[in-house]
Amino acid sequence: MTRINTIDIELLTDQHLMAEYRELPMVNAALSRSLSSARGVHHPSIPKQYTLNRGHVMFFYDKGEWLYNRYQQLITELYKRNYSIDPKSRVVKWQHFEDNGLYNTWKPDSQAHKINVERLLERVNQKLTWYRWKGTPIDEYYTTMLKEMFL
Repeated sequence: MTRINTIDIELLTDQHLMAEYRELPMVNAALSRSLSSARGVHHPSIPKQYTLNRGHVMFFYDKGEWLYNRYQQLITELYKRNYSIDPKSRVVKWQHFEDNGLYNTWKPDSQAHKINVERLLERVNQKLTWYRWKGTPIDEYYTTMLKEMFL
Protein backbone atom coordinates (compact mmCIF):
# COMPACT_ATOMS: atom_id res chain seq x y z
CA MET A 1 0.00 0.00 0.00
CA THR A 2 1.32 3.42 -0.93
CA ARG A 3 0.36 6.44 1.12
CA ILE A 4 1.45 9.95 0.25
CA ASN A 5 0.58 12.46 2.96
CA THR A 6 -0.37 16.09 2.51
CA ILE A 7 0.52 17.71 5.81
CA ASP A 8 3.80 19.38 6.64
CA ILE A 9 6.61 16.84 6.90
CA GLU A 10 7.53 18.07 10.40
CA LEU A 11 4.09 17.01 11.68
CA LEU A 12 4.45 13.36 10.66
CA THR A 13 5.19 10.69 13.23
CA ASP A 14 8.59 9.06 12.85
CA GLN A 15 6.92 5.95 11.47
CA HIS A 16 4.80 7.84 8.93
CA LEU A 17 7.81 9.89 7.88
CA MET A 18 9.89 6.80 7.14
CA ALA A 19 6.97 5.01 5.48
CA GLU A 20 6.36 7.91 3.12
CA TYR A 21 10.08 8.08 2.28
CA ARG A 22 9.96 4.39 1.34
CA GLU A 23 6.62 4.54 -0.48
CA LEU A 24 6.71 7.83 -2.42
CA PRO A 25 9.00 6.39 -5.15
CA MET A 26 6.33 3.74 -5.78
CA VAL A 27 4.32 6.43 -7.58
CA ASN A 28 7.19 6.69 -10.05
CA ALA A 29 7.23 2.91 -10.52
CA ALA A 30 3.47 2.83 -11.11
CA LEU A 31 3.78 5.70 -13.58
CA SER A 32 6.53 3.83 -15.44
CA ARG A 33 4.27 0.77 -15.73
CA SER A 34 1.41 2.91 -17.03
CA LEU A 35 3.64 4.65 -19.55
CA SER A 36 4.84 1.26 -20.81
CA SER A 37 1.32 -0.11 -21.18
CA ALA A 38 -0.64 -0.04 -24.42
CA ARG A 39 -3.02 2.53 -22.96
CA GLY A 40 -0.36 4.76 -21.45
CA VAL A 41 -1.41 7.44 -18.99
CA HIS A 42 -5.07 8.23 -19.53
CA HIS A 43 -5.27 11.80 -18.22
CA PRO A 44 -9.06 11.84 -17.70
CA SER A 45 -8.62 8.86 -15.33
CA ILE A 46 -6.43 10.86 -12.94
CA PRO A 47 -8.62 11.75 -9.94
CA LYS A 48 -9.32 15.46 -9.58
CA GLN A 49 -9.34 15.36 -5.78
CA TYR A 50 -6.96 13.81 -3.26
CA THR A 51 -8.10 10.39 -2.13
CA LEU A 52 -6.76 7.58 0.01
CA ASN A 53 -8.90 5.03 -1.79
CA ARG A 54 -8.81 3.75 -5.33
CA GLY A 55 -6.85 6.21 -7.43
CA HIS A 56 -4.55 7.44 -4.64
CA VAL A 57 -1.34 6.67 -6.55
CA MET A 58 -2.77 7.76 -9.90
CA PHE A 59 -3.80 11.08 -8.34
CA PHE A 60 -0.09 11.94 -8.15
CA TYR A 61 0.76 11.01 -11.76
CA ASP A 62 0.57 14.64 -12.89
CA LYS A 63 2.18 16.11 -9.77
CA GLY A 64 5.83 15.22 -10.39
CA GLU A 65 7.29 18.51 -9.20
CA TRP A 66 5.29 18.33 -5.96
CA LEU A 67 6.43 14.73 -5.42
CA TYR A 68 10.07 15.63 -6.10
CA ASN A 69 9.97 18.53 -3.62
CA ARG A 70 8.16 16.41 -1.05
CA TYR A 71 10.76 13.66 -1.40
CA GLN A 72 13.57 16.16 -0.80
CA GLN A 73 11.73 17.45 2.29
CA LEU A 74 11.32 13.89 3.58
CA ILE A 75 15.06 13.30 3.22
CA THR A 76 15.89 16.55 5.03
CA GLU A 77 13.52 15.77 7.90
CA LEU A 78 14.80 12.20 8.25
CA TYR A 79 18.34 13.54 8.62
CA LYS A 80 17.09 16.09 11.20
CA ARG A 81 15.63 13.19 13.17
CA ASN A 82 18.95 11.34 12.94
CA TYR A 83 17.79 8.57 10.64
CA SER A 84 20.50 6.73 8.76
CA ILE A 85 19.31 6.72 5.14
CA ASP A 86 21.04 6.51 1.78
CA PRO A 87 18.88 8.37 -0.76
CA LYS A 88 21.56 8.08 -3.46
CA SER A 89 21.12 4.31 -3.46
CA ARG A 90 17.47 4.70 -4.52
CA VAL A 91 16.67 5.10 -8.19
CA VAL A 92 13.78 7.46 -8.76
CA LYS A 93 13.31 8.46 -12.40
CA TRP A 94 11.90 11.96 -12.08
CA GLN A 95 12.52 12.42 -15.80
CA HIS A 96 9.40 10.28 -16.49
CA PHE A 97 7.30 13.12 -15.15
CA GLU A 98 9.12 15.82 -17.11
CA ASP A 99 9.23 13.89 -20.39
CA ASN A 100 5.49 13.30 -20.31
CA GLY A 101 4.26 16.72 -19.23
CA LEU A 102 3.51 15.46 -15.73
CA TYR A 103 6.05 17.55 -13.79
CA ASN A 104 3.55 19.86 -12.11
CA THR A 105 3.10 21.28 -8.67
CA TRP A 106 0.07 21.05 -6.40
CA LYS A 107 -1.18 22.74 -3.26
CA PRO A 108 -3.19 20.48 -0.95
CA ASP A 109 -6.45 22.07 0.10
CA SER A 110 -8.19 21.80 3.47
CA GLN A 111 -10.25 18.80 2.32
CA ALA A 112 -7.09 16.90 1.31
CA HIS A 113 -5.53 17.66 4.70
CA LYS A 114 -8.72 16.58 6.48
CA ILE A 115 -8.79 13.23 4.64
CA ASN A 116 -5.12 12.69 5.35
CA VAL A 117 -5.21 13.64 9.04
CA GLU A 118 -8.28 11.51 9.70
CA ARG A 119 -6.38 8.48 8.36
CA LEU A 120 -3.20 9.35 10.25
CA LEU A 121 -5.10 9.70 13.52
CA GLU A 122 -6.98 6.47 12.86
CA ARG A 123 -3.66 4.65 12.50
CA VAL A 124 -2.06 6.38 15.49
CA ASN A 125 -5.03 5.58 17.72
CA GLN A 126 -4.77 1.89 16.79
CA LYS A 127 -1.22 1.70 18.23
CA LEU A 128 -0.86 4.79 20.38
CA THR A 129 2.10 3.46 22.37
CA TRP A 130 4.00 2.38 19.23
CA TYR A 131 4.13 5.72 17.41
CA ARG A 132 6.79 8.35 18.06
CA TRP A 133 7.05 11.98 17.06
CA LYS A 134 10.63 13.23 16.87
CA GLY A 135 11.67 10.33 19.07
CA THR A 136 9.08 10.97 21.78
CA PRO A 137 6.09 8.69 22.40
CA ILE A 138 2.83 10.08 21.02
CA ASP A 139 0.54 11.60 23.59
CA GLU A 140 -2.69 13.56 23.66
CA TYR A 141 -0.80 16.75 22.77
CA TYR A 142 0.08 15.39 19.34
CA THR A 143 -3.40 14.12 18.45
CA THR A 144 -5.05 17.30 19.78
CA MET A 145 -2.63 19.45 17.79
CA LEU A 146 -3.49 17.68 14.53
CA LYS A 147 -7.22 17.85 15.23
CA GLU A 148 -7.06 21.57 15.99
CA MET A 149 -4.99 22.29 12.90
CA PHE A 150 -6.92 20.26 10.35
CA LEU A 151 -10.28 18.94 11.59
